[in-house]
Amino acid sequence: MYLTEDAYKARLDQITGAILINRKYLQLLGQDTLVTYIHHMLFHTAIVTKHPGFSEEREWRLFYRPNEEHSAAMERRVEVLGGVPQIVYVLPLRHDPEVGLFGADVPSLLDRVIIGPTEYPYVSAEAFRQVLEQANVTEHREKVVSSDIPLRTD
Repeated sequence: MYLTEDAYKARLDQITGAILINRKYLQLLGQDTLVTYIHHMLFHTAIVTKHPGFSEEREWRLFYRPNEEHSAAMERRVEVLGGVPQIVYVLPLRHDPEVGLFGADVPSLLDRVIIGPTEYPYVSAEAFRQVLEQANVTEHREKVVSSDIPLRTD
């Protein structure tokens, strides 16, 4: 969801209104279930909400919570991030129907790469073009474009 702060608040007001309208039914679910649903709603909302200035990206986000549900498609790895060894889960970008990945390879998924805002758009764009060429993406040069959103330095 690409929302301004006011639109985000309006969305939360809408959800609050729906909760109040359905109060009797929700009470039947029990406090633990209701708290779990609210936690999931807030988690998902935080993950999927972005500023409208980024709507041109039409971004997809993938989040994986292995303690809630396991996926054979996800690969578990240990990576060092910021000097701290951590367990991370990676979704390989490949066509692998045996684990439920259909057309998940880079050439099939990619429409374009938007660079920025960044201090070095030209260098970044060239690096992405090379990576896309190595991934056998057709028209890889044309698929890399620079964002017109200015870089914030504050």
